[in-house]
Amino acid sequence: MLDSVGTPVAGATVHLADGPGPFPDVAALTGEDGRFSFAVPVKGVYTLMCRAPDDTVWQVSARAVPAEPVRVEFHVGDV
Repeated sequence: MLDSVGTPVAGATVHLADGPGPFPDVAALTGEDGRFSFAVPVKGVYTLMCRAPDDTVWQVSARAVPAEPVRVEFHVGDV
């Protein structure tokens, strides 16, 4: 997660909000570098929700496959 000038946002919560079939109720916290990670159970399109420390919320969808990293970026201030 990055702010409007590209600085990493630490302490944001990211969770899976929607996806194919049942999926685990997991959340990740962004680190000092703004990164997070967690695994998905099956191939498909997932919707991720992110809540920044200031309570601003964003969502993004991404196609993911188990055991294959996918880069998803949240940019604070994007609409």
